[in-house]
This record gives sequence, C-alpha cells and structure tokens, in this order.
Amino acid sequence: MEIATSDQNCQLKARKKPSSEALSAFEVKIYKQFANLPMQEWAEFVPDYKPFLQLPYLKALHEAAQHELRSFYALVRKEEQIIGVMVFHLIKMDDSFKVEDQQKDLPTWDKVSHSVKNWVKSTLNKQGYQLLLCGNPFITGNHGSHFRIDIDPAIACHLLHEATLQLQDFTTASFAATKDFNEAEICGPKSLLNYNYKEVFAQPNMVMKIRADWQEYNDYLAAMTSKYRVRAKRARKAGTKLETRLLSLEEIQEKTDELNSLYNSVFDKANFHMQQTPRLYFAKLKEHMGCNFQIKAYYVGTELVAFISYFFYDGHMEAHLMGYNEVYNREHYLYQNVLYDLVQVAINMKCHKLILGRTAMEIKSTIGAVAEENWLYIRHKSHFTNWALPSIFQRLSTEEWVPRNPFKNA
Repeated sequence: MEIATSDQNCQLKARKKPSSEALSAFEVKIYKQFANLPMQEWAEFVPDYKPFLQLPYLKALHEAAQHELRSFYALVRKEEQIIGVMVFHLIKMDDSFKVEDQQKDLPTWDKVSHSVKNWVKSTLNKQGYQLLLCGNPFITGNHGSHFRIDIDPAIACHLLHEATLQLQDFTTASFAATKDFNEAEICGPKSLLNYNYKEVFAQPNMVMKIRADWQEYNDYLAAMTSKYRVRAKRARKAGTKLETRLLSLEEIQEKTDELNSLYNSVFDKANFHMQQTPRLYFAKLKEHMGCNFQIKAYYVGTELVAFISYFFYDGHMEAHLMGYNEVYNREHYLYQNVLYDLVQVAINMKCHKLILGRTAMEIKSTIGAVAEENWLYIRHKSHFTNWALPSIFQRLSTEEWVPRNPFKNA
C-alpha cells in the first residue's frame, strides 16, 4: 500500500471512514488465475521499487507454487483507470509454531510464561487454520499492495478490506492479514482498525545503509571500531577455505534438491514458519528475474555447504533465503562470512541500502544493520479470537536481543 509519511495528525485522519459517495467511484475486480490478469496494464502500473508486485516475480511464484500455494489478485479501477493492485495468498498454517523445551533453573515466573507460550503454540498447531495474506509469505516488507500516491489511504484500506471479504467468502479462510508496515508507512493502514483489524507488532526488519564514501569493502572496515574490525577479519580468516561462485540458471536447476536441503535445515529450526518454499522456487526466480536475482554458492572442496540468494532493485539489495550445513558453520564462520559478503556485494554494486530481513537480529546489527520496526494488521471472523489476537501475538513474537553498533561514529 502506497502510504505518505506519517505526521502528527496521521492517526486522526486514518481513523475516519470514507463516505459511500467517495467509494462509489471505485471498482474492485478479483482475479483467481494469474493467466487472466491484464498483463500490460499491470506491468505499466507497478513501479520499479515494488519488484515483488511486478510480473516477473509473480510469474515465477505462480509457476513454482501452482500446487503448493494458492494466489489471488485484485485490481482497482476508477473511471476505467487502474489506481491500485493487491496480491493475496492462501496459506495453510499447520505446525507453524515451534514448541521449545523448557530450560532448567528458570525463575518461577519465566517457567509459567514459557509454559503458557508453549500451550498457545500447541493449540494453534493442532487447530490448523487458513490465513488469507495480503503480502509476501517469503519476504519481509510491505509487498502486498500498491495504490496510486494520490489515493486517500483510508479509501485504499477500505478497498483492501472489500477485496479481503470477497476472498474470505470464497476460500472460507478464518484469518486475514496484511503486512509489514514500517514507521513511515503506518499512517494509512491504521484505517484498518475501523474494520476490526488488530495492530500487532512484528519482529523488525534489519536494514543497513550503505554509505556514499564506501567505495570498496576496506572503506567499510575502516569505518568500524577496532573491536568489530578484528571480528570481521577473524571471520574472513576462518573462511579462507570457502570457495564461492554465482550459480547460473542451469546450475540452480541441477542443484535444486541440494539447495532445498540446505534451506530446509535452516527453515526447520525457525520458531515460526509461515509457508514452505516450493521446490522449484529458486530456479523459477532465476528464470524470470535474470540478473536481478542471484544465488551465491559456498563450497569446501567440491561440497556445497551454503548458499545465499538476493535481489537487486531500485538501488536496493535485498537478501533473500539462505541455507547452510551446520557441520561447517563453526569452523568456517559460514553465517558471518555470508553477511560480510552481502555487504561487499552491496558496496561493489553501488547500492544505497542492504535489506537483511528479520531473523538473527543481533548478529546482523554487529555488521551495521539497524532494526526497522514493523507492524501487521490481522483479523479473525470470531469476535473472541479477534479480541485476543494482540496478546496472543505479543506472547509469540517477543525475542530478546541486544542491538550493537560496530561503527566509530554512532
């Protein structure tokens, strides 16, 4: 959703529902098949800074996930002109929450809190439910909708809600949600509170600004304090036996099972997972996005031990899914070397922002990433469940971590 930067009056404006007269000029049309989209109009409407709403990405996801993830598309017109697009995914949430063993010697209150959290997770896992998501299940950020900048955010929210209701009736999904909105974007989506959505804090997206004076990787190291520069050099020294190369489409197709195996080893350890990536996801991304999508592979000898995927768009570099063999991680500092490689690539490609996602926040902050807070809006058909959603998610999404700053000048 295209949202203007918030201001002091933002919340009051967002809470005002648009009138029926204002809404009468808009028409929402739902497309249940990717092939039926008005391709040329869609392509001309979505801007470069919304790559995950553009046709190459949507086509790649459609071809990879035809039998694993059902997608829907909505197009909004005013006087026959496109003023907004939305993409929805129907997600089956089965065993999505990891139930963790309780640590010994915890204080009594922590034991109670941990037990309650595990009970909530187990209940949700056993119940199973369908979530209708306006957003991307694999990528952190606001990638579910885009409206023309002159459209009132309150109207955009009403149209999103209207499309959601139509699709909930069609799919019988109990939950509906849209994500992830940062502080600059939060003004408009607050209007969803008028439609009984609940505002829930999500884990932050870790974002790193690439400074203009970093012409090469050594400039980045020079900007660090000695403590963090020593850490970076230690990781690089431990990784001297790692060999890396960018994979071609043919190599990705050939190594599909190896890549998925490495990715699943990371995916299975996550405290929460929304949707398993389709088997052909990486190959289809490379096929349709070309040089804007890359996979860097890491080898020890002839063995593939890790990979990282990433996108380029509009001056941004966005880290995507990764996988690694835990056996090699400690000896070769695999994870740290992947992070430093991402920084080096971003500098070499003259990107001004590196987006690292919402996992492993503390270690990402040690390389210079800063937390960008995010909120999602979620709604359940049951009034009682809907009322309880904020407290449920607060229990499930909290993760303690300490932000670090590796640079000389804070």
